[in-house]
Amino acid sequence: KSYAGNAFAALQSNLLEFELIRLASFWENVDLDGFSLPTIAKLSETTGVSEIVQKRHHQHYTFHKEYAEEAKSKAKLALDQAIENTGKFHDSESLENIKNFRHRLSHLLETTNIEKKKRISPPKYGDEREILEITMSSIDKFHSALNGVGFDWDGANEMNRRNAKSFWEGVTIKVLK
Repeated sequence: KSYAGNAFAALQSNLLEFELIRLASFWENVDLDGFSLPTIAKLSETTGVSEIVQKRHHQHYTFHKEYAEEAKSKAKLALDQAIENTGKFHDSESLENIKNFRHRLSHLLETTNIEKKKRISPPKYGDEREILEITMSSIDKFHSALNGVGFDWDGANEMNRRNAKSFWEGVTIKVLK
């Protein structure tokens, strides 16, 4: 009798739960001492921040007026999109479900505070994909707006695929009984 199937299911479940916990941390409520996406969005909405970001990008390319104007416009667009994406998703049902799930797991709760007030569904298969894509998009847009560069998500995904392939090709399963 082998328990390898159970071990694999446990590994798969734990990896998904860890991913949900880490992703939920990006979406904690606004805390001016924190680093969540809603906090960054709130700070970015502060009067003058957009102008400072645009001015910084414009000044960086003073040697080429057209490029400086384009960089300024791109920075404003990226910042506006990041704020909008973050605001839309922050109030979504799937994020609420994932955050509640995170609280349940992280604090070993039978019932969370939100569950005491209303019924909350557990995250559904696919919710992790939605939150991952929106998180990556928001992070990339904020980073692009504030730093003038984005991330190489495709390169990171390829590296992760290579690492996963090396792991799974290197794993040997031996049935003991």
